[in-house]
Amino acid sequence: MASVFQSIIAAITAFIIGIFPFLDFEIKNEREKLMDGNVTIKCAAFDGNEFHNSATLVLDNGVIVNDVVFGNEETDSEYYLLPALIDAHTHISSEKEIKNMIKNGVLTTCDAAAGTDLVSASETLDIHTSLTTVMPGLSDGRARVEELISQGADYIKVMVDMPAIMGGGLIDSAVLKDMVDCAHENGLKVAAHVTTVAAVQLAVDTGADILIHVPIGEEFPETLAQQIAEKDIAVVPTLVMMQAFAKSPFYGYKRSDYKDAENAVRLLDSYGVTILAGTDSNSTFYVPKIKHGTSLHDEMELLVKAGMKPADVMKAATSDVAKVFGLENAGTIEEGKKSVMILVKGNPCEEITDSTKIVQIWVDGQPVL
Repeated sequence: MASVFQSIIAAITAFIIGIFPFLDFEIKNEREKLMDGNVTIKCAAFDGNEFHNSATLVLDNGVIVNDVVFGNEETDSEYYLLPALIDAHTHISSEKEIKNMIKNGVLTTCDAAAGTDLVSASETLDIHTSLTTVMPGLSDGRARVEELISQGADYIKVMVDMPAIMGGGLIDSAVLKDMVDCAHENGLKVAAHVTTVAAVQLAVDTGADILIHVPIGEEFPETLAQQIAEKDIAVVPTLVMMQAFAKSPFYGYKRSDYKDAENAVRLLDSYGVTILAGTDSNSTFYVPKIKHGTSLHDEMELLVKAGMKPADVMKAATSDVAKVFGLENAGTIEEGKKSVMILVKGNPCEEITDSTKIVQIWVDGQPVL
């Protein structure tokens, strides 16, 4: 009778946790242990570039009091130390979205919507912003880029092709070339919104540094993947958004069209293209709503399903984004510093979904959760 009763309780508990994933009692208990008195943690670590058998954290009521030192000795700890995550493509419009990103371990973002008010709204989330997305229809692209630079843009985001729901069409190639040249002359990168093969080709031909999205409903040409690799252009596939488009009945795609995006990632990865983890998280009414924070973990899982190795996906969500966008103090853990770090239970470099099992987040040694 007791075993039956225990089985029922276990089933009910599993059901509750399944419905309410934020009630992760195990993780909560682990976090509480770290906040109680003096604690020394031995764990494995990924510093953004290399893997280490061990790292030691000394905590005083949750605060890291030592500089991080990596070691070669094996540890049987279930903990894994990582750099805080970076989302390579977001649209932030509220402080609530900022909080959602932080609690999911995303402490840096490359955003295409945040103005200076939101950039300064949080001391914890580092927002690298283009301020806005430049739309097709311009006659003077250089003047628009100069305007954004004067307003403090960290990079330039350009809509190379308009979504079909907004009329479609490509930006003028000469205008785009002027924008790219002006940005480069001022030391800024250009990220190009591209959702069709024609748009990808135009962005590649005019010198864009980063491609946002991959097409669905079209096969990605191998010759184009070769060009992207040769020009060292980074790609942010936003698979979580492309999948949402394919699943929705409102945008004219079939569910099977998502395979094109997945195959594009597999092809680009095979040519050694730098692939970055980004979500297109937003609360815009005319496109699928993608949640801030949680969606980066979904994106990482989709990249693995598209053929990338978990360890490479971890780089795609940390150091590789920092390198491509020129982000300082993000994406890596430097030995001898406390850095911006997260501690998870498990090993996301082998099982990518372990990235969600966040026990604690630290900024300069101070706990965030």
